[in-house]
Amino acid sequence: TNVAGATKFQAWRWVYFIPGTAHILTGLLALIFGQDAPDGNYTALKKKKAMMTDKVWKIYWVGCANYRMWIGVLLYAFCFGVELTINNILATYFFDRFELDLSIAGLVASAFGMMNLFARSVGGIMSDTSARFFGMRGRLWILWLTLSLEGAFCAVLGTMDTLASAIVVMIIFSFWVQASEGATYGIVPFISRRALGVVSGFIGAGGNAGSSITQAAFFTPDSLTTQEGIKWMGVTIVGVALFTPLIHFPMWGSMFFPGNPKATEEDYYGSEYNEEEHKSGLSANALKFAETSQPERGSFFEKSRSKALD
Repeated sequence: TNVAGATKFQAWRWVYFIPGTAHILTGLLALIFGQDAPDGNYTALKKKKAMMTDKVWKIYWVGCANYRMWIGVLLYAFCFGVELTINNILATYFFDRFELDLSIAGLVASAFGMMNLFARSVGGIMSDTSARFFGMRGRLWILWLTLSLEGAFCAVLGTMDTLASAIVVMIIFSFWVQASEGATYGIVPFISRRALGVVSGFIGAGGNAGSSITQAAFFTPDSLTTQEGIKWMGVTIVGVALFTPLIHFPMWGSMFFPGNPKATEEDYYGSEYNEEEHKSGLSANALKFAETSQPERGSFFEKSRSKALD
């Protein structure tokens, strides 16, 4: 049968022109009307000598040498990577498990992706709200909490015996998947200032790698059914969330340990530059960011920090 002048075989291919066109238009609009940075476009800033040109290899090394980035890669692999994997297997899961018509199974599975409309931003809001009181340590607790709840509901989804309960658990699971992605990127900008692009890129790529890993580990072996794969993937996510306490910032601390009161944001972000680079002004923007990131100490911990310094 024809739908809007196309067969079902053709329709799913034609539909890609809609997001494709939207991407092209968005890119052109950003290129024409966008600005590279709050201070202006890079070309103009370089002419005014308000922006220094950094060395690509050095930026890359600074990012790769920061262990916090690699933990971020692992954690994002088990939130965004899990989202991609679930998108791939969920329709067939409902089709096989509950004997739904394939088109109905696809419609039910689409509810998982619909949570993207707001849940990811909710994770970021939770991270920011926690940081208002507990600083970076609050952000880390939120990341651990969202990842753990994601894993727990993923495991529960694999044990559901009725369609109604599976749909409810799937929606809750989806919320925590997207929220953990937002919570991850609530921390990413603070890992490195000099190598922010490298850190963001690696952690984002970790999501794609995570999808390949979870797909191969839980949904390829013949020894596991799809339900068992979902359950054990959830258990693994809870285990991976336990790497969150290993993220420690000298000036802010980690989930269980406070930061060093004598360590400063300027020390942390300034350590990415040598003495010559400091003198040339290359570190100016990083030091400006260090000053504005002081609220990450957390108002709740400021009194104990002040007492320690006294």
